[in-house]
Amino acid sequence: RVADLAFLTDDRAAVVTYDGDVWLVDGFADPKLARLSWQRFASGLHEPLAIVAPQGVVQVATKNGLVRLHDRDGNGEADWFENFSDQLLQSQTTRSFPLDMAMGPDGSTFVTQGGIVTRSGMQAGGEGTAHTGAIVKIPPDGRSAQAMGIGAREPFVTVHPTSGVVTAT
Repeated sequence: RVADLAFLTDDRAAVVTYDGDVWLVDGFADPKLARLSWQRFASGLHEPLAIVAPQGVVQVATKNGLVRLHDRDGNGEADWFENFSDQLLQSQTTRSFPLDMAMGPDGSTFVTQGGIVTRSGMQAGGEGTAHTGAIVKIPPDGRSAQAMGIGAREPFVTVHPTSGVVTAT
Protein backbone atom coordinates (compact mmCIF):
# COMPACT_ATOMS: atom_id res chain seq x y z
CA ARG A 1 0.00 0.00 0.00
CA VAL A 2 2.21 2.77 -1.36
CA ALA A 3 1.49 6.15 0.23
CA ASP A 4 4.13 8.49 -1.24
CA LEU A 5 7.48 8.64 -3.02
CA ALA A 6 10.48 10.94 -3.11
CA PHE A 7 13.02 10.92 -5.94
CA LEU A 8 16.62 10.63 -4.81
CA THR A 9 17.99 10.72 -8.39
CA ASP A 10 16.46 10.50 -11.86
CA ASP A 11 16.72 6.71 -11.55
CA ARG A 12 16.00 6.07 -7.85
CA ALA A 13 13.09 6.85 -5.52
CA ALA A 14 12.33 6.16 -1.89
CA VAL A 15 8.80 4.80 -1.50
CA VAL A 16 6.88 4.74 1.79
CA THR A 17 3.98 2.38 2.48
CA TYR A 18 1.12 2.85 4.93
CA ASP A 19 2.18 -0.41 6.55
CA GLY A 20 5.43 1.17 7.78
CA ASP A 21 8.04 0.20 5.20
CA VAL A 22 10.37 2.33 3.11
CA TRP A 23 11.65 0.83 -0.14
CA LEU A 24 14.37 2.05 -2.50
CA VAL A 25 13.23 1.59 -6.08
CA ASP A 26 15.67 1.75 -9.00
CA GLY A 27 14.93 1.87 -12.72
CA PHE A 28 12.96 5.11 -13.19
CA ALA A 29 15.45 6.44 -15.80
CA ASP A 30 14.03 3.96 -18.32
CA PRO A 31 11.04 5.72 -19.95
CA LYS A 32 9.33 2.34 -20.40
CA LEU A 33 9.88 1.40 -16.73
CA ALA A 34 10.65 -2.07 -18.04
CA ARG A 35 12.52 -3.19 -14.96
CA LEU A 36 12.07 -1.67 -11.53
CA SER A 37 14.00 -3.24 -8.67
CA TRP A 38 12.81 -2.89 -5.09
CA GLN A 39 14.90 -3.19 -1.92
CA ARG A 40 13.48 -2.69 1.57
CA PHE A 41 15.34 0.17 3.24
CA ALA A 42 13.45 0.38 6.56
CA SER A 43 10.44 -1.06 8.34
CA GLY A 44 8.49 -0.58 11.57
CA LEU A 45 7.41 3.04 11.09
CA HIS A 46 4.07 4.10 12.65
CA GLU A 47 1.51 5.00 9.96
CA PRO A 48 3.80 6.91 7.59
CA LEU A 49 2.05 8.67 4.71
CA ALA A 50 4.55 11.25 3.52
CA ILE A 51 8.20 11.16 2.46
CA VAL A 52 10.76 13.69 1.22
CA ALA A 53 14.51 13.53 0.65
CA PRO A 54 16.25 16.74 1.74
CA GLN A 55 19.86 16.61 0.47
CA GLY A 56 19.32 12.91 -0.31
CA VAL A 57 18.37 11.95 3.27
CA VAL A 58 15.10 10.03 3.51
CA GLN A 59 12.66 11.81 5.86
CA VAL A 60 9.30 10.26 6.73
CA ALA A 61 6.33 11.85 8.51
CA THR A 62 4.90 9.34 10.98
CA LYS A 63 2.60 9.34 14.00
CA ASN A 64 5.83 9.52 16.03
CA GLY A 65 7.02 12.69 14.30
CA LEU A 66 9.52 13.34 11.53
CA VAL A 67 11.99 10.49 11.24
CA ARG A 68 15.19 10.64 9.17
CA LEU A 69 16.58 7.32 8.00
CA HIS A 70 20.34 6.79 7.73
CA ASP A 71 22.40 3.92 6.32
CA ARG A 72 25.59 4.44 8.30
CA ASP A 73 27.28 1.15 7.36
CA GLY A 74 26.47 1.36 3.62
CA ASN A 75 24.69 -2.00 3.36
CA GLY A 76 21.54 -0.58 1.72
CA GLU A 77 19.39 -0.70 4.87
CA ALA A 78 18.63 2.04 7.38
CA ASP A 79 20.40 1.36 10.64
CA TRP A 80 19.67 4.67 12.40
CA PHE A 81 16.13 6.06 12.74
CA GLU A 82 16.80 9.66 13.76
CA ASN A 83 14.00 11.41 15.66
CA PHE A 84 14.48 14.63 13.70
CA SER A 85 11.40 16.41 15.08
CA ASP A 86 8.62 15.46 17.45
CA GLN A 87 7.04 18.93 17.44
CA LEU A 88 3.95 18.01 15.39
CA LEU A 89 1.07 17.78 17.88
CA GLN A 90 -0.94 14.68 17.05
CA SER A 91 -3.88 12.87 18.52
CA GLN A 92 -4.83 9.24 18.11
CA THR A 93 -8.23 10.13 16.69
CA THR A 94 -9.55 9.36 13.24
CA ARG A 95 -7.79 11.00 10.28
CA SER A 96 -5.24 12.70 12.53
CA PHE A 97 -2.11 11.68 10.69
CA PRO A 98 0.52 13.60 8.79
CA LEU A 99 -0.84 13.45 5.24
CA ASP A 100 1.71 15.32 3.15
CA MET A 101 5.11 16.92 3.43
CA ALA A 102 7.18 19.34 1.36
CA MET A 103 10.52 21.08 1.77
CA GLY A 104 11.01 24.82 1.58
CA PRO A 105 14.06 26.39 -0.08
CA ASP A 106 15.44 27.35 3.36
CA GLY A 107 15.32 23.72 4.58
CA SER A 108 12.05 24.09 6.50
CA THR A 109 9.63 21.18 6.41
CA PHE A 110 5.94 21.77 5.80
CA VAL A 111 3.70 18.98 7.07
CA THR A 112 -0.06 18.71 6.80
CA GLN A 113 -2.14 16.86 9.34
CA GLY A 114 -5.65 15.66 8.72
CA GLY A 115 -8.63 15.75 10.97
CA ILE A 116 -12.31 16.53 11.14
CA VAL A 117 -12.57 19.80 12.98
CA THR A 118 -15.93 21.17 14.12
CA ARG A 119 -16.72 24.67 15.28
CA SER A 120 -16.13 23.65 18.88
CA GLY A 121 -12.60 22.50 18.05
CA MET A 122 -13.52 18.90 18.76
CA GLN A 123 -12.56 16.25 16.27
CA ALA A 124 -14.95 13.47 15.37
CA GLY A 125 -13.96 10.53 17.55
CA GLY A 126 -12.24 12.62 20.23
CA GLU A 127 -10.26 15.72 21.06
CA GLY A 128 -8.05 17.24 18.39
CA THR A 129 -4.87 19.30 18.84
CA ALA A 130 -3.66 22.71 17.69
CA HIS A 131 -2.26 20.95 14.59
CA THR A 132 -5.39 18.96 13.70
CA GLY A 133 -6.38 19.99 10.18
CA ALA A 134 -3.34 22.26 9.86
CA ILE A 135 -0.42 23.09 7.60
CA VAL A 136 2.57 23.17 9.95
CA LYS A 137 6.02 24.66 9.36
CA ILE A 138 9.00 23.02 11.08
CA PRO A 139 12.28 24.96 10.80
CA PRO A 140 15.51 23.34 9.56
CA ASP A 141 16.63 22.49 13.13
CA GLY A 142 13.37 20.59 13.83
CA ARG A 143 12.96 22.15 17.28
CA SER A 144 9.66 23.99 16.90
CA ALA A 145 6.45 23.95 14.88
CA GLN A 146 4.12 26.72 13.75
CA ALA A 147 0.64 26.26 12.30
CA MET A 148 0.58 28.24 9.04
CA GLY A 149 -3.04 27.40 8.23
CA ILE A 150 -5.82 25.67 10.16
CA GLY A 151 -9.30 24.25 9.64
CA ALA A 152 -8.55 21.86 6.76
CA ARG A 153 -9.97 18.34 6.71
CA GLU A 154 -7.33 16.48 4.69
CA PRO A 155 -4.80 19.09 3.56
CA PHE A 156 -2.00 18.59 1.05
CA VAL A 157 0.87 21.00 0.49
CA THR A 158 3.42 22.10 -2.07
CA VAL A 159 6.19 24.67 -1.71
CA HIS A 160 7.78 26.52 -4.62
CA PRO A 161 11.46 25.45 -4.69
CA THR A 162 12.91 28.95 -5.05
CA SER A 163 10.34 31.51 -3.84
CA GLY A 164 9.07 29.43 -0.90
CA VAL A 165 5.44 30.21 -1.68
CA VAL A 166 3.26 27.64 0.10
CA THR A 167 0.13 26.33 -1.59
CA ALA A 168 -2.19 23.93 0.22
CA THR A 169 -5.64 22.47 -0.15
